[in-house]
Amino acid sequence: MKNKTLITGVAGAIGSVFYKAFQKRFPAKSLLGVDNFKSGTLFNLVDFKGEFCDNDVSDVNFWASLDPDKIDAIYHFASNVDTCDYNSVEQFKNVNALKCITSFCSINNIPLLWTSSASVYGNQTGKFKEDMDLYPESPYAISKMLAENVVRQYQEMFPEAKVITIRPFNVYCGEAEKHKGKMQSMPYQMLNTLTYSNKMELFAYGEQCRDFIFVEDLVDLMLHAMYNSEKSEIFNGGTGTACSFNELFNIFKELMAQNAEIVYKPKKVKHFQTFTCADMTKVETLLNWKPKFDLKAGIVKMIEDFNCFLKHKG
Repeated sequence: MKNKTLITGVAGAIGSVFYKAFQKRFPAKSLLGVDNFKSGTLFNLVDFKGEFCDNDVSDVNFWASLDPDKIDAIYHFASNVDTCDYNSVEQFKNVNALKCITSFCSINNIPLLWTSSASVYGNQTGKFKEDMDLYPESPYAISKMLAENVVRQYQEMFPEAKVITIRPFNVYCGEAEKHKGKMQSMPYQMLNTLTYSNKMELFAYGEQCRDFIFVEDLVDLMLHAMYNSEKSEIFNGGTGTACSFNELFNIFKELMAQNAEIVYKPKKVKHFQTFTCADMTKVETLLNWKPKFDLKAGIVKMIEDFNCFLKHKG
């Protein structure tokens, strides 16, 4: 009997927020969570009510140990999240994971939702549409594009298979991403830095623009897409609005009543998207979905959660 929903990367920033939303919406569902803690933390599993196993989802032996007759759906968030990691072997695990998962899904036609990345678009102008050509520039972005190729080949072999691919833009999560170090979102980095300092370092000259989406909106989009899409689709996971780092800094200054200043530094990252903005037309048309949080509202929520954490910690 199919009675378990599998969530990979369940101890990560997105995965942990997702399982909480899933448990709330579907309290009768059984969950199986998987994480190898390379980019996740046990602290994110405090509220997890399902079965958990510590495994690498790019390992074929893990998938061979599961019974496909018991899995009703898979939500795949496990990934090498270090976009600055140039180790091709490590990044290719993103591809191997999709090979394992699609092979497993094919046995019993199990629906799959997984996260690719907006980095596959590379440096392009205008809003990014799902049917645009892709120009990934980093090993991380290339691995996500190759993983999408795996999914495409799987769909060609199994036309009835349902695979929802989400390309998240710049996701900010708050305390769920505290453990991520240098890979924390820019909003969280600003919040954490300005809590303890009145200076914020940015790559010169803070004019980089990003489409920032609050994690609660992204999770809501994922659930909406999985349950309202009749067939396989690729969807952008953004808001349709871009904001510069300078503008983001000013939002924090206002909300935190901070008399802070920016210190600009040279850009040292090899591959850096100077602009990202999702075209959300497909999502709005096919799913009738729009984000609930604009950037300022999302940051207000993140600050509230951060202050609650500090109070509880103190």
